Amino acid sequence: MKNMLTIGFISIILALSCQKQEKSIPVISRVQWITVHVRTQEAFQSLYQFFNDDLQFPVFFHPEKWGNASYTAIWAQDVVFEICGPFPDSPYSDEDVMARCNTLIFRPWESGQSSALELKRRLIDHEGPTESSLINLEVIALNTESMPVNISDSSHVSKKDRSRVDSLNTVLRERDGGPIGFKNIKEVYIGYTNDAYLKKWARFLKPFKSKENLWSLPEKPDLRFIESNSEDIRAFVFQVASLEKAKKYLRDHDMLGDVGKNCAEINKDRTNGLKIILQE
Repeated sequence: MKNMLTIGFISIILALSCQKQEKSIPVISRVQWITVHVRTQEAFQSLYQFFNDDLQFPVFFHPEKWGNASYTAIWAQDVVFEICGPFPDSPYSDEDVMARCNTLIFRPWESGQSSALELKRRLIDHEGPTESSLINLEVIALNTESMPVNISDSSHVSKKDRSRVDSLNTVLRERDGGPIGFKNIKEVYIGYTNDAYLKKWARFLKPFKSKENLWSLPEKPDLRFIESNSEDIRAFVFQVASLEKAKKYLRDHDMLGDVGKNCAEINKDRTNGLKIILQE
């Protein structure tokens, strides 16, 4: 009897130990950076003016040029929109759309190194340096031609940068979110063409919870997966303080697109093709 009790006790300890080992930490904490590629310099200037002047978002860094491409970044309450291009060698350079979302960059849960270890444990294909103090990981398992997915230590904010970031958020608050009353990016829509790709994301996003293909992250924006003919970023949902106030501004400035029961879209002619949905 004593031996049986001992064996039973050891079995419980081993089971609890296995459960502890199997419990996974998150790989990422939030969406930190999104790149938007433009086809022409005119589209670049148009988008910069749209976010900076029309919507009055703070500028993370002002336009600069590297080679033939221009770069700028807009601050959207802890998420960076980097507008860049044109890139003549892009496979999308001859498409009708003038601007399209490209790279999706996440902040790691603890560090790039711990995220790399967790990706390896989950057998999620990835690439990136593992011996550097600053790690940028490419999540090959989720990459598509139209949406590279990265995890970057560089998205962590140093104390010096934190002061700058806080000041940008303060500017946004002092402007009451600008003329549309912007509060945050509530959701990012990601397209999927098959269940296999969706399952890869589910494995990547553990242990976060989902409901009807909406994955809730610790910080906004959340990720909503929608059936599509392409696997890339399909749309953004901006949360606003007052939908009616936002619609009035858009209507008065010829920027209002489709209107639903509890939402409104910004006219794609003004966003150069980007789909932006407003909700309270």
